[in-house]
Amino acid sequence: MSETRADEQKKLFSLADAIFEDIVNASEDETLEDVRAAGIDPVSVNDHMHSLFEKAKVNAGKRRMQIARDSRLSIQSTDQSSTANIVDISEARKTIEAVLNDKDISMAARNETMKELTDEEVLQKYTDLVRLGAISLDEN
Repeated sequence: MSETRADEQKKLFSLADAIFEDIVNASEDETLEDVRAAGIDPVSVNDHMHSLFEKAKVNAGKRRMQIARDSRLSIQSTDQSSTANIVDISEARKTIEAVLNDKDISMAARNETMKELTDEEVLQKYTDLVRLGAISLDEN
């Protein structure tokens, strides 16, 4: 009686699991002995594995940085588009000027006036002041 393909796969997976368990449960001395018996220099294996590990760390860091950048851009885009839908740009300019005059808030030193700021810069400042709690969207 021939075995089915599913039975063959189960046996193959069981063998792979057994090999994996043997490798994981092997002592350091057993592993070194096996490496030497295969004619491989343990120091070169160690150096190679260390190199792979360092590359993996660098790649993981790059992936985390890209995720953070994408997230930040997504949040900024969402904040600006949602603020743009809520407030008229001229109202945003007036509100920012009023907040800066009435409250103990100052912006980073810049030489331009509110009139010289682009609409995007005004919306970004407005969004920042909303996030800081200096402007309530309910009031506007």
